[in-house]
Amino acid sequence: MTKVKPLVDALKKKKKASLVCITFYVFVVTSNRRGIVTGSPGCLKSAPNLVFGDLELKMAQAATVIVTQPGFVRAPQNSNWQTSLCDCFSDCGVCLCGTFCFTCLGCQVAADMNECCLCGTTVAMRTLYRTRYGIPGSICDDYMVTLFCPVCSVCQIKRDINRRRAMNAF
Repeated sequence: MTKVKPLVDALKKKKKASLVCITFYVFVVTSNRRGIVTGSPGCLKSAPNLVFGDLELKMAQAATVIVTQPGFVRAPQNSNWQTSLCDCFSDCGVCLCGTFCFTCLGCQVAADMNECCLCGTTVAMRTLYRTRYGIPGSICDDYMVTLFCPVCSVCQIKRDINRRRAMNAF
């Protein structure tokens, strides 16, 4: 309102216009060479720049407030892990890869999730996967599993990816 006050005073001195401020728009009621301009919103849209001799008033409008960020949000699903943490014998190839080439398996998981190769064995990757598919748990659980059973953790994620891919749910 402090920026509008000098303009209001200048308009009052000229006695050619009166200024009415309502919520987000500044409405001006005046008469000029083109006729009478009323303070309706339709009028302001058609004449956003109103001229008073040497004074020009532009339509004031509040900034648009974004309440939610744009992006793809998948509806949360309630599901569980397809295999348990220590269920290595359900897919021996994944288990052997995790045991003897842990980094390679982590990179495979990261590639499947469209993430950086260095992230495949982290708590963040496990949490991302778990939340993406609505698997119950917490970040604390993910941290503990990744800290004490890193090979089992990555193997479980890879087995889960393979099973969901086979069901066309990945």
